[in-house]
Amino acid sequence: MAHCPNCNYTLALLERRRKYKCAKCGKLFLQKDIDTKEFVEYNKQRRAEEKKKIRDEIRKAYEEKKKRKDWEKENKEKRRVYLRKYYSKHRDEICEKRRKQHSENKDEINQRRRDKSGKEKIIENQKRNARRHANIEATRLNSRIWYWRQQQKALALTFVEFGHFKPSGGNLRSEFPTMALS
Repeated sequence: MAHCPNCNYTLALLERRRKYKCAKCGKLFLQKDIDTKEFVEYNKQRRAEEKKKIRDEIRKAYEEKKKRKDWEKENKEKRRVYLRKYYSKHRDEICEKRRKQHSENKDEINQRRRDKSGKEKIIENQKRNARRHANIEATRLNSRIWYWRQQQKALALTFVEFGHFKPSGGNLRSEFPTMALS
């Protein structure tokens, strides 16, 4: 229903003139202008409702996902505790089963180890070397940093140990300015 832009009173449509008339203030408005304005407002309201609905759905999905994650964490922890208790109670049985399984499949395990000595072992070594060479600069840099930090630490300790002052003493303030300590 159309409302007057001035007094917000309900408008009456005069079809022959294609105008709206306000019964309260008596002004006339073009039907096209009022309908366009009403349509724009209606669309704004619908968009706001849709945005709110989408936000609510997203929030709801996020909360469900969060609950599911909490439940999974809780479940994992319960399972871990249960397995620890079970293992501590049945440790001897579990170890015996493992020994038995190993002894039954000993030939197969050894065969797999022997098979790996050929091409697969060479490929694995090549991959390992490639990874080492890809990260060699970073490893060298980290080891240099670690080395110089150790040297700096040792130097500071010897300076404090063999110096003519003790850090906890009061003469530190009178001997060195603050800039020299940094």
